[in-house]
Amino acid sequence: MQKTAYGVFDDHSDVGPVKTKGEVNYDANRQEYTLTGSGTNMWLGSDEFHVVWKRVKGNFILSSRAQFVGKELSLTERLAGLSARVLSQTPRTRPLSSMVMVERRCSFVAQVERSQRKRSSRSRDADILQLERKGDTYVASMAKFGDPFVSEQIAGLDLGDEVYVGLLCMFPQQGRG
Repeated sequence: MQKTAYGVFDDHSDVGPVKTKGEVNYDANRQEYTLTGSGTNMWLGSDEFHVVWKRVKGNFILSSRAQFVGKELSLTERLAGLSARVLSQTPRTRPLSSMVMVERRCSFVAQVERSQRKRSSRSRDADILQLERKGDTYVASMAKFGDPFVSEQIAGLDLGDEVYVGLLCMFPQQGRG
């Protein structure tokens, strides 16, 4: 796989009307990504975040060890995760499949219709995240480093053969209600 300025990813973008433009830095020696970005809480029906992405066809497995750095905001207000989206960077693109971490508590969400989201009912204390696609089934696996994975899946989610996959982050936008 060819490496770019963004490691294995092609580029990065803001999705939605974010207040502060996001950034990504890739340290090739450590194989480490640092993302910053603003947005609003995606559980409240808005898609605003920053993502480093790659176009992929067919089945895939995307995994990451994720952690938050800095103390400028309460950790419960920051989101990070893995994402698979149809080939559009516009907000509210349907469908969406994401596994998102808030202070090591992970949840899996999929948008089946434009206004309807399925969210896993369970959260796990984790820092290792994995998102896998097998046909139209998406499997989210999560674990604390050194522990076995716990997995959840959503079947019947047709995103098409080619999707954007990536790492995402969101910090609350200042001054938004």
